[in-house]
Amino acid sequence: MVQPIIYNYPCKGKQPSSFQPTDYGSIASKLAICMNKEDMGRMKLRKGFVFVVVTMLLIMGLALGMASTVSSQSEENVSVSEESYVTLESEYVQKLRTILNEEGYENCGINLTRVVDGEGVRAYSIVLHHKYLDKLGEEELQELFGELAGSAFHFSNCSFAFMVD
Repeated sequence: MVQPIIYNYPCKGKQPSSFQPTDYGSIASKLAICMNKEDMGRMKLRKGFVFVVVTMLLIMGLALGMASTVSSQSEENVSVSEESYVTLESEYVQKLRTILNEEGYENCGINLTRVVDGEGVRAYSIVLHHKYLDKLGEEELQELFGELAGSAFHFSNCSFAFMVD
């Protein structure tokens, strides 16, 4: 016959009446028997506190990760938007040059000036330099400016003004 192993567990206070040193069972169950209600309450409270702290840290980590992703995406959109405007502007100057060449104003100088305010509203002023443009009447100039404005890129935050120098 096998001899039972007798464990002597250090219990705070009195040992429960059901505790028999010769009981067979796991060490955890023996320790649980030795704990009084006050110790069990503290252990549950500690586990609850640890759970809350870990949960809060995870939530804060997720929030910071999402915030950094959103801010980096918005910065990328601004730079892509600015790059696309630069591309549109250079393409528009080429269109103007083509239209003016077709109208008979070869080698016309074109100055495109862009002003962007704090809200992102863009104002473009286009100054045309050609000796024969000065000789055009007001109606002919307005007709030419209308044709040039018709080929512009149209966004709600953009305005165009044409001048002859």
